[in-house]
Amino acid sequence: MTKTDDVMPPPFGLGWSGGPDLDPAKLICRACRTHPRDMEEYRQMGRENQMSPEGFVWMYEGTLDRTTGEFLCTPCYDAYIQAKASAASFPRRAQRRRMWRP
Repeated sequence: MTKTDDVMPPPFGLGWSGGPDLDPAKLICRACRTHPRDMEEYRQMGRENQMSPEGFVWMYEGTLDRTTGEFLCTPCYDAYIQAKASAASFPRRAQRRRMWRP
C-alpha cells in the first residue's frame, strides 16, 4: 500500500462533507483518537473495497458523525455497548423503590 492510497477520496466523486469543510485526514475515532489509516481493520476493508481506509469509513461506518469526522472503531464500539449493557442491568434507585413497594 502506498502513501497515495491513504488519501484517495471516496469513490463516485462524492465529497467528504458535501463541501470542502471536512478534510479526510480529520476522520478519527472518538474514544481512542486513532485514524482509520492506522487501524488494520479499516486498511483491510479499504483494500477489499478498492478504496482508502478513510473512504471506507466515510462510505460504510455507521457510527460516523459527518459534521465532526468522529466515529467509533470496532473495539471502542464494543466497549461502549458493554458499558451500556452493564449499566442497564442495574436498575436505578428510584426504580428499585417502585419495584418493591406494594
